[in-house]
Amino acid sequence: MEHLGTERICSGFSFPAGARVHPPAFPSAQARCHLPGMEVVGLLCAVAVAVLTWGFLRVRNSAERMRSPEQAGLPGAGSRALLVIAHPDDEAMFFAPTVLGLARLGQRVFLLCFSAGNYYSQGEIRKKELLQSCDVLGIPPSRVTIIDKSWFGSFCCAGDQT
Repeated sequence: MEHLGTERICSGFSFPAGARVHPPAFPSAQARCHLPGMEVVGLLCAVAVAVLTWGFLRVRNSAERMRSPEQAGLPGAGSRALLVIAHPDDEAMFFAPTVLGLARLGQRVFLLCFSAGNYYSQGEIRKKELLQSCDVLGIPPSRVTIIDKSWFGSFCCAGDQT
């Protein structure tokens, strides 16, 4: 409590001098903040929650790491995966995280592209870009097949003049 002139200030309320101040049965949020030791209790609770959360996550992660890929439902190393795309650049725009994840698991990834991307007569450029992109993603050129048939584009890739 602070004494200011003839009034006393207690938990944000002013009372005339000489008035007896009783703490309320249910202190306000402001008053609770000023109760002795409450800051320490709040800090200890926050630390306890943080430690328990960290421990739970650590135990859960270590249990997951102990599982083999087969136990986790993933194909083992050396398995093969085929990625089928309609156009060059689809491998990077839509499937890069998947391809990188498969490569990290030791899978051999193959790619089949149903178009050379020749809409603006840029088919050869798009083919080179596709091969370079696949190389960055870990798919060697020997595992990339591009179907470059003009008749095929009318069946699968409307608007893509391949």
